[in-house]
Amino acid sequence: MSTVTPFALLALIGAVSGSVTAWLLLRRDRPAEVLTPSAPPEPVPDEVAARLLADERAARLTALASFARQADGDPGLRQECVGEILGQFEDDWPDSPEWQAELWRLLRPHLRPDSPWFWPGMDLDLAGLVLHAVDLRGCEVRDASFRDVHFDGDARFGGTVFTGTANFAGACFGGRVDFTGATAAEFDFTGTQVGPW
Repeated sequence: MSTVTPFALLALIGAVSGSVTAWLLLRRDRPAEVLTPSAPPEPVPDEVAARLLADERAARLTALASFARQADGDPGLRQECVGEILGQFEDDWPDSPEWQAELWRLLRPHLRPDSPWFWPGMDLDLAGLVLHAVDLRGCEVRDASFRDVHFDGDARFGGTVFTGTANFAGACFGGRVDFTGATAAEFDFTGTQVGPW
């Protein structure tokens, strides 16, 4: 069995230490490496972007529908769920009319008294948005704010019951408007415009 003498061990440590020191000194004298930005990423093809958009929308709708089912069994969550759905109207998708139609399909059963999923006493706040093809015929809500909304397309409120206030101040209706049989504790149509905008 061979043994390493202390002198051999010290010599080995000195050799390694010297090599590391020499490497560090040489490294210190080298010019700094300049990092250049990489080329911009390739643009996403239109068909891929469309698929990503569809996946994102489907995921959001699935989450909202799940929340709505939970709120069906827990009235304390209902106004929060309505708020989450209304919040999605603020997103500016390339095909906003289709997206909003999906959101109305999800929300409308909870606003119609003849629906088994009706949630009484819900408030709607869509102030300042651009809304496409609004159809709340036969719905019942408490307070609703459509203040400064631009209605793109038809706006149908026939038979809508607002048990509180219905605020349409500053709203612009770009298509046909129907309020036949609509009722409210108080309507506000201050500064409302009808016609192209």
